[in-house]
Amino acid sequence: MLKTSRALKATVVAGLTFGLITAGASAANAEPVPSGFRTYAAVGSDTIQDVYNELSNTYFTSIASYNAFPAGTITTKSGISAFARPAGSGDGVKALSASWSTTSNTFTNADGVTSPALQSGSIHAVDIARSSSRPGTSVAPGGSTDKLVFVPLARDAVSVAIQGVGLTGVPTNFTTAELHAIFIGTSAGNVTAGSGSTDPVYNKPGGGTITLHPELPQASSGTRSFFLKAIGQGADPIGAWVEQIGSPENNASTLGTAGDISPFSVAQWNAQKAGLGDTITGAPNGSTLKITSVNSKATNLPTGLGDTSTIYGDLQSEPSSAVGTFARDVYSVVPTANYTGTLATLINSSLRDASHLVGGNPKYVVNDYGFGRIVYTASEGEYHSNWTN
Repeated sequence: MLKTSRALKATVVAGLTFGLITAGASAANAEPVPSGFRTYAAVGSDTIQDVYNELSNTYFTSIASYNAFPAGTITTKSGISAFARPAGSGDGVKALSASWSTTSNTFTNADGVTSPALQSGSIHAVDIARSSSRPGTSVAPGGSTDKLVFVPLARDAVSVAIQGVGLTGVPTNFTTAELHAIFIGTSAGNVTAGSGSTDPVYNKPGGGTITLHPELPQASSGTRSFFLKAIGQGADPIGAWVEQIGSPENNASTLGTAGDISPFSVAQWNAQKAGLGDTITGAPNGSTLKITSVNSKATNLPTGLGDTSTIYGDLQSEPSSAVGTFARDVYSVVPTANYTGTLATLINSSLRDASHLVGGNPKYVVNDYGFGRIVYTASEGEYHSNWTN
């Protein structure tokens, strides 16, 4: 059995408001600004909700984007009952499926709550799901089970954030094998794996040790599922010493104790450190929380196309899905049958390429929020799946 969360962390999480402070906004917003129904409703991943908020509230106002948190209900269309806010990629794609599937118009979320009907005649509650991971099971395009298409929006990567308050010799880089040791088991490199309720230990090269307290975010998190695949979990169970925090991913408020360590979106980290998020600077010991390199790949954005020196990889080609690859695309997911005309243009090019002028030069919105702008053409990088509800 995995560890339960420490009471302190539960208290800290309960007291926070999650979301984004965008340029010109004085507070985080979980709902579209201004409020009101729009042509398209988007739900799902909290990793990409902030950039989606900026894109939908400033550039493409036909989209109403609803955050993954806080808990509660949302109403996205007139004529559809309120339903539990989809908390993460998995629940977002399920809600999209329930909104369009001809066999089931409800979904059950990660907390076991079943939604009301998300369709009423020609009205559909959700039109777009935000996802920070590929589908769990892909299908061939054009077949009878091709119901959803995952369209790449931008490039992200996942590393780990580690709390170094009061510590010396805090690691600045981990290998894939060391991360596997921390979260799954089998000692490797400078890491002695945990055992039972005993936490893993980082053995400092100059002598001495640091006890690590690994954490994982809520169950429907796309970042969580991607990270576990990247470190090579396979069929192995998560280490019994790993805490199941149950809070949003990329949430620095749970990382206030020396040695706390958790997967963290590199794009979210860079955006939050730039002032486009409020969970690092306002978190306990936020100034001593650091993100590490992985396999000696730094966490800064590439300097241009073809730059493969950072954890983001080459923005001109889709990242591998192999163990040890920590670069990932993030996706806008729509029903395959709807992926045409205005919606296809919006999803496949407009959102990716939105820009504004900085000093007379264009800067892409996705770059503002720590993501790399991909340059794929046609259907490169797309994935298809069946309904998931």
